[in-house]
Amino acid sequence: MAVNTMHKLGTLLSAAVAVCLTLGGCASAVDHPGQFTFAKSDYTAAFGTTRDVLRAYRLDLERIDADAGVISTAPEFSTGLLQPWSPLQTGLGDEWEDTLNHQARAVRVTFEPDGAESMRGSVWVTVLREQRAGRRLDSETVGGSTFAIDPQLRERHSSVYLVPMRRDSSLEARLAKRIEDDLRAQLGASAEAVPEAPVSDETAAAESAPDSP
Repeated sequence: MAVNTMHKLGTLLSAAVAVCLTLGGCASAVDHPGQFTFAKSDYTAAFGTTRDVLRAYRLDLERIDADAGVISTAPEFSTGLLQPWSPLQTGLGDEWEDTLNHQARAVRVTFEPDGAESMRGSVWVTVLREQRAGRRLDSETVGGSTFAIDPQLRERHSSVYLVPMRRDSSLEARLAKRIEDDLRAQLGASAEAVPEAPVSDETAAAESAPDSP
């Protein structure tokens, strides 16, 4: 029975890897520090762009505080290779890790001054793993693990909780680059849309008048 189950799981994961590679579900890493800078006068645009990018990554916004310079999201779970359409993982390593563990990612973006005329946005992504209180690990197989149930603990609060495991610097880089690129495109489009100042009749007449001998 156990061998049968493992064989089916292996077949399912192999198919998921193929789908991931074929459909491009596995995002590639980018070379980026995970921070972006912009002029103070563009803060409103930068804040709005950050909010839109996080939503585009299918993240639920938990805190949107422009005054404090913070945007944060609720933890977003993924089943890794079994969910190849998720944009949160970077490469097969992340996909495999999320497949084997019930994990979520929470994003926090902060904005702060970076000199007299500029500001800096910093992206921080935390990988959280779901744990259950009372787990008793089997010394031979993972599948043989059991859980002890504490009735008093269950009455006080849930026995399931999230534990921070690590930072996801790859997703930080991808998010920061996307925000930076979208902001640059938005500001560029806004600049092109600004009409030239109209020329007054007096100025037009002066420019068209012939030069004095």
